[in-house]
Amino acid sequence: MKQLFTNMDKVFVLSELLLLAEKPSITLNLRKMQIWEEFPETPKEIFKAFRELIFADNNLRSSLTDASTSKLECTYTFYYGSNNQEWIDEFVKKAKIVINDPCIKDMKDVDIELCRIGELIKRKSKEAQDLSDLIKRSGKKVPHDLRHYFVSGSDGRFVLTSMIRNHEKLLLDDSGRTILKVLEEFEQWKNNIVQNKDFEESFIDYYQKISSLIAGGEDIKSI
Repeated sequence: MKQLFTNMDKVFVLSELLLLAEKPSITLNLRKMQIWEEFPETPKEIFKAFRELIFADNNLRSSLTDASTSKLECTYTFYYGSNNQEWIDEFVKKAKIVINDPCIKDMKDVDIELCRIGELIKRKSKEAQDLSDLIKRSGKKVPHDLRHYFVSGSDGRFVLTSMIRNHEKLLLDDSGRTILKVLEEFEQWKNNIVQNKDFEESFIDYYQKISSLIAGGEDIKSI
């Protein structure tokens, strides 16, 4: 086992383990392999056990920390769609302001993309089916034509996903004008990105804050 890891990129192996350790099917197979006398129970313990195995008798062992493998490059994709061209134009304009801001550009481990759902389907990309499956796994019903899912009254819908090492996760899925308000008020949550070096947490926290205010009866124009 140790020899297998010796011939592979250690950081790559560990980055994959961060994802694999979360999968019940993987941990079950590891139990059957009987690598350890006492099997580690949690994903964190599994990761630590493999790290010990990979870096045993290696001078890199002491320099590797959880933090060094946690900052893997992440691609965030805003999938969006609407029958309302005004909503589309406003969303794209405000989103590009955020994406092109120096504080985002300076984050070397973060890439943010925009993808209009109609264009995605025209390309007949497997990505469209993957997105549909991802939304379905969140418990929502998705029509055969994914474009219909992104039509919501007079406004539009967006779905935000993250991708790390081919592991895709759905972060937000919502419709209406809340997203436009959040993007418009980028300066209000930009400082959190600068301080914490975390786009995902800063964006989602502010989005949930605005959503709560609207749910409480606040007029979106007066917030």
